[in-house]
Amino acid sequence: MVLRCLDLEGELAESAARTLAREFPDLRVEVRREGFESHLRINPSAGPEVAAHAEAALRRLVGPAVFDDESFPAAVVHALRAAKKSVALAESLTAGLASSLLAEVPGASEVLEGAMVTYSTELKARWLGVPRGVLAEFGPVSEPTARAMAEGVLARSGADLAVALTGWAGPGPGADGQPAGTVYLALADPASSTHVEHRLFSGDRDEVRRKAALRALDLLRRRALGRPA
Repeated sequence: MVLRCLDLEGELAESAARTLAREFPDLRVEVRREGFESHLRINPSAGPEVAAHAEAALRRLVGPAVFDDESFPAAVVHALRAAKKSVALAESLTAGLASSLLAEVPGASEVLEGAMVTYSTELKARWLGVPRGVLAEFGPVSEPTARAMAEGVLARSGADLAVALTGWAGPGPGADGQPAGTVYLALADPASSTHVEHRLFSGDRDEVRRKAALRALDLLRRRALGRPA
């Protein structure tokens, strides 16, 4: 049995494997990294019943990070389609990467309304309606700006859900002194308050951008599944 999970920093699976090993000392859990995923394999030596209990425990430990599709973007599209949710994106540091990952999946047009790439501060204001006062006070890489970006693209697109990303991918710190890897993500949903989070991703420029894009898709998938962010 192999469980695939989105594990951007490689910490979730290792922690789950250690916990499972303490609960089921007769089982061996192997963790293999593949890109930004972790694959966990249970090798039973105590019979199928114990292995089944261990798998259930492992699924609880890794939670909604587990997916059963051929790829993580496919899992996102399928979750959105099942929930009958359309999405739009506002991307700064990822410059369309998140929406491109979605668009690679056959059938993505059923859920993807579109995306706005607003790299400049000016376009954040003009295209997304981010208040210029927010940009002046907090800067383009901040929680208030991410929130306004998500709410702006939601209002302008007519989508059911919207996600926004802004940050500093590196290699050096941002213009405001925040370290490379700083990312703010926001998920806007008319049915609830906007979720905003601050992440500090490790890795080089490409890794930070890809982790940010995948986390944005993860937020959409979790909301479509009714799971916590």
